[in-house]
Amino acid sequence: MKDKKAQDWQSISSLFELILEMDRSIHGSFGLEMLSHEFRLVGQLFARHRSTVKDATHSSLLSSRAFYELLKRMTEDGLVRTGPHPQDGRAKLLQLDEDFCRRLIERLLPHAGWAKLAGEEDGAEPGLRART
Repeated sequence: MKDKKAQDWQSISSLFELILEMDRSIHGSFGLEMLSHEFRLVGQLFARHRSTVKDATHSSLLSSRAFYELLKRMTEDGLVRTGPHPQDGRAKLLQLDEDFCRRLIERLLPHAGWAKLAGEEDGAEPGLRART
């Protein structure tokens, strides 16, 4: 059962990496954001398992104030948890709530095949692939 859980996690991680790469590509090319700030944070935390508040703030494309308001809202909604960093007492770590992760995996697993379509399963680098 543990292997199935790890496979599910990896499938959803690949899906989030693909979606985040698409968002970065569209933003870099056109200056448009495809994803909400909430979804981008969920995707980053899921793909990386956790992040420091500083790193998440930097990659959020939000001001510090707007990010902390987003974080407060997501924490109060039970989606994100904060905790101390094990090596750096000044830093805080963010990670997704375990129950939320379980429900998210259940909801997204049927769509995890998208990552396969983009070449994630062939051992190639994650990201968008040009099709010929």
